Amino acid sequence: MMFYPDERLGVRLKPGRFRAKWKGRPFEIVHTAFLNDSSAAYRTSDGAGSFDAAIVALGDSFTYAAEVPAESTWVARLQTLTKEKSVNLGVRGYGTAQEVEAFRLFGEHFHPRIVLLLAVPNDFEDNRVFRQWRKRQMAGRGDPMMQMRFCRGMRLAVPVCRQVRRAPTLSWLARALFRLSFFGHLGYVPKTVPDASYREMCSDFQELRRLARKSKAKLAVIFEPAWPEWMVTPVRRCLDRHVVPSLRLAGMDRYAEAHYYVSGDDHWNEAGHELAAQQIARFLQDRGWTDAGPNAAVLR
Repeated sequence: MMFYPDERLGVRLKPGRFRAKWKGRPFEIVHTAFLNDSSAAYRTSDGAGSFDAAIVALGDSFTYAAEVPAESTWVARLQTLTKEKSVNLGVRGYGTAQEVEAFRLFGEHFHPRIVLLLAVPNDFEDNRVFRQWRKRQMAGRGDPMMQMRFCRGMRLAVPVCRQVRRAPTLSWLARALFRLSFFGHLGYVPKTVPDASYREMCSDFQELRRLARKSKAKLAVIFEPAWPEWMVTPVRRCLDRHVVPSLRLAGMDRYAEAHYYVSGDDHWNEAGHELAAQQIARFLQDRGWTDAGPNAAVLR
């Protein structure tokens, strides 16, 4: 398991090196410990820690990107295109609420100039689970968040959840069910979103903007292409109200542009990450946040 339970974030990455295989392709995933907290980690390509980075990227599985080697993620490709040191703070299963907390705990220590958050439609569900877990933690009735996901995925009530708390360690079947319940909703696009969920996400962006300004950094939100128009419009309205620029990635429709996705999966392959990085680099360049540099022709 590449995750630890965490009393602040629900889950966090475990420092170390891990063998990964996605669709039959083996490669190594490296989690480097934060220099200000060696018990937590972020994904890197070489295991070398850093005190400074021009760009801090926040997000979930689309940012963490277990499907591709670290050097092929959109964060790493963005560093190549912009010539700006970039760090990947993405964690699979995170929503915007956890991403804000991750920046508060770890991102500020990199002293970034730019903070990017890649938002996906299932952030609403991830936020709901995280806030429910945190509420139970504050009431002294907390279950490990990973176990909560297991029980919710299996549609088990909280009392039953306590009885199966150790289920993921009991058998290969339980472990398989755990992975299914923990990651099974990643490509999920809700049919409706309560107004309260929009308000909570808006509050997350407002707080992240405050933290970014405190660090003298600029904030931008990137929308993964799966966002439907009816869902993204209220969120962008919130961002406009708080003067946070945003970019909606284009040309990567899941069905029309299968070339950009892992076969049989909702996540990007190397081509998808490259296209995302190019669009984000162009967005930053057009806003004057990064220099045109030697890659200007590639971005046009």
